[in-house]
Amino acid sequence: MDEAPSDGVDSTRDNSEGYDLETLLAWAFENNPAIHEAEARVEAAQGRYVQVGLPPNPAVGYSGQQLGSRGQAEQQGVLIEQELVTGGKLRLLRRQAAWEVARSEHLLEVARQRTATDVRTLYFEALVAQRRIDVAEKLAEIAARAEKTVKALYDAQEASLADYLQAQIETQTARVLAENAHAEFQGTWQRLVAVAGRPDLPPARLRGDPTADWPEYDPQRLLDQILAANPQLLALEADVQRARWAVDYAHAAVIPNIQVQGIVQDDRATGSSNGALQVTVPVPLWNRNQGGIQQAWGELSAAQQAVDRVAFGLRKKLAETLQSYQVARQQAERYRDQILPKAAENLQLAQRAYEQGEFTYLQLLTAQRTYFQTELNYLDALGRLWRSANSIDGLLLSDSLETDPAN
Repeated sequence: MDEAPSDGVDSTRDNSEGYDLETLLAWAFENNPAIHEAEARVEAAQGRYVQVGLPPNPAVGYSGQQLGSRGQAEQQGVLIEQELVTGGKLRLLRRQAAWEVARSEHLLEVARQRTATDVRTLYFEALVAQRRIDVAEKLAEIAARAEKTVKALYDAQEASLADYLQAQIETQTARVLAENAHAEFQGTWQRLVAVAGRPDLPPARLRGDPTADWPEYDPQRLLDQILAANPQLLALEADVQRARWAVDYAHAAVIPNIQVQGIVQDDRATGSSNGALQVTVPVPLWNRNQGGIQQAWGELSAAQQAVDRVAFGLRKKLAETLQSYQVARQQAERYRDQILPKAAENLQLAQRAYEQGEFTYLQLLTAQRTYFQTELNYLDALGRLWRSANSIDGLLLSDSLETDPAN
């Protein structure tokens, strides 16, 4: 569905209309610039893999000697020069480049996973914001009905002016809360369509229910999955492999390359042709790549420590996120199953009792506020629940537009 209703999120309450999560994810994978940037880095790494394995080009030149002899002793010919790479250095460079390609491919998957997590998180935030709009508008309706009842009682001199003024204040306050709920949805929508790569898409109601299908998690299985499949960790492990081949290359770099030069020339003095061959090999007396070897070993150690650092960080973040999820779920279940039904029943009883003159307006107002605050607390718990769940399901990766895809 490519076109949103022209009058915005209020145009429909029917979940058969609007956008679903799969549509938003498809847009994001197609349009998110972080993914395109990571794809370009993969292409660049593949190009480097091709380039580093190519041998040096030969050099062709002109050779001339005795050029001032007026043609009597001149020697002119063609020079061909070639550097011979020894020690398997080209093969080692290509091995390093192959792991750089693997690293860039894992980072592409990181960008995709971050994007998916961002979309899912903002999608559920928007669903909760929609519910907040519904609750705020319901409160506004309740407050308006209460104000109408209080006014009738006031006109009949059965309610005080203070009650009537308080009822008007409650109605206006409820309207402000409804306006705030709409503004919250608008802000969430703008962030959602920015991640989806459709920043000009007008607001529309989303399809989905944040009160259903809460996931179940096995902490140990989840940890094993994240440590095995997190693409950021896999990219760091590719860095370790690249660094190992870099150590081999640093040792191979001690073996000097060979320069071969051949000349074929015409000797004017003798009227014959002759050739020359020159082979040059650097002698590694002072420079045996000591610093390069030390650097390669240091980079390997740093790469290995980076894997451990990120793995420990993932363990810590998973523990924190699971705790947040479990607390939010417990709260949401308690509100859904116990507190909300009682608050709704209490409000209905208070409304009837007030209309029959058995309750004061203050008692009715207390019931209204309790019900509304209970609904808001439930929605807050739902927001925290889905924020944690989406982080877990996204392998603890997020912030696609704020994080450099190269990391």
